[in-house]
Amino acid sequence: MPPVLDKISANPGERMTAPHANPRRVGLMVERTRAWGRGVCEGVASAAQQQGWELQMLDPGGRFRAGDLKRFDGFIALVLDRSVAQALENSGRPVVDVYNGRFASSFDVVDADNIAIAQLAARHFITRRFTQFAYCGFDGVGFSDARRDAFVRTLRHNRFPCRCYKAPSYALRRFGDVVIRNERLSPGSDGRQLAAWVQRLPKPIAVFCSHDLRAWQLLNICRSCGIDVPRDVAILGVDDDALVCAFTTPMLSSVDPDAFMLGRMAVETLAARFDEPGRERMDVRVKPKGVTVRTSTEVYPVEPQWLSDALVFIRRNVVRRTTAADVFTHLGRSHTVVEAAFRSVLKTTVQKEIMRARIDTARHILATTSMSVADVAARSGFSRVQYLCATFAAAVGCSPTEFRLRQRS
Repeated sequence: MPPVLDKISANPGERMTAPHANPRRVGLMVERTRAWGRGVCEGVASAAQQQGWELQMLDPGGRFRAGDLKRFDGFIALVLDRSVAQALENSGRPVVDVYNGRFASSFDVVDADNIAIAQLAARHFITRRFTQFAYCGFDGVGFSDARRDAFVRTLRHNRFPCRCYKAPSYALRRFGDVVIRNERLSPGSDGRQLAAWVQRLPKPIAVFCSHDLRAWQLLNICRSCGIDVPRDVAILGVDDDALVCAFTTPMLSSVDPDAFMLGRMAVETLAARFDEPGRERMDVRVKPKGVTVRTSTEVYPVEPQWLSDALVFIRRNVVRRTTAADVFTHLGRSHTVVEAAFRSVLKTTVQKEIMRARIDTARHILATTSMSVADVAARSGFSRVQYLCATFAAAVGCSPTEFRLRQRS
């Protein structure tokens, strides 16, 4: 893939031009039924306002004639099939595809970084000490295949196997209409096959799903089969759609792909194309914001059960500067019993686990926000900035500021 060129800013908003006397008219062809699509539209609207553009919503599944589209100066579009791609190409206007660029090699592409999403999912589960993993998506769908392959590679690098669900072909026939254009919370056509697959999986196991709808389907199948989520099967989705994740029992954890930033970067990419029509094709990948942890993955597959509860308590209370004494009080068990279990099962101590949780929290905040190091220290349970810097450098091998710079580069 060609590199992201220098005129695409790493911090949207830095490269914003003054409004045109005759504002550019841009067609926005993105579905709005899913949280992801709405997030992209909000990001586009935010950045386009700074550019002084006029936006007009278009149906991503509509039929268009070239003459209709020539009224626009350019397009930001979710290009889902060849007919839409052909109509956009025939318009002769620049196009930024926010899907994957599959149907037109001439379009600039701004898409989620599916590799980074999968790596984040794998780290989320590995941090929780899982040793059994699975992936559930739709074979033959670009983003699902990319996330599956990266998830499997990351686990193999850490010497873990991964079991992948093979979706039947009939489950894909209306994938674009049911999932992409007009997502609906439906059981799916492969429910029986999915139920048989999840029942065969070893337990406990961590399952990464291609997106929130697939995670929702799997969670409900687990409930119908009497499989405990998250103790038997921990489930993680992608998109962080609050209306899907928060209205399930238990609530779904999900990777936030930062759709808002994707929308802003699409505007910057189109602006760069307006400025230099003959420049090299651009392919921009937007990093995920992080994992929003909810009940479906808030578990550790260790015994006794109270040891898992202790680990959850430590992670939940990082910002409160939890101490080892707080853990003993929460569990209602003696210092001797708790420390013995931590050493025997987890090969660590309570205090070391607390520090690990603080460092993990600091790493996440540094990588996904512009928060000051002082605020990072407070949010990750450190009493002083100097304490964070010294502890972080010892654990990670660089200062918090250096770590942030490396993540951004």
